Amino acid sequence: MRGEAAEARLAARHAKSAPLFTELKVWLEKTLARLSGKSELAGAIRYTLSRWQAMTLLLRDGRVCIDNNAAERSMRPMCLGRKNWLLAGADSGGERAASAYSLIETVKMNGFDPEDYLR
Repeated sequence: MRGEAAEARLAARHAKSAPLFTELKVWLEKTLARLSGKSELAGAIRYTLSRWQAMTLLLRDGRVCIDNNAAERSMRPMCLGRKNWLLAGADSGGERAASAYSLIETVKMNGFDPEDYLR
């Protein structure tokens, strides 16, 4: 559904994902009732249930992405170059680089070519 209109994505999520989320919540609640409250699994289930509203946002808003792959891909060049730039300058240089990366990635996300934009 990537690239589809928000309304189409939301309709597909209601048809396919909503029932799975409902089953998952029921299972989490039943399993939590059978576990010791001090177990690590119980803690993980409580963590999940306490964030249920945030986790199910994609069922209420078709604009929300189901994953963060786009954000991860946009950060990749910084991670690959980080070692090369380690001794490139002072903290102010790092702040400038962060500003430049933010600008470049924002330009890309809005469908423009960063080189053309910066020219």
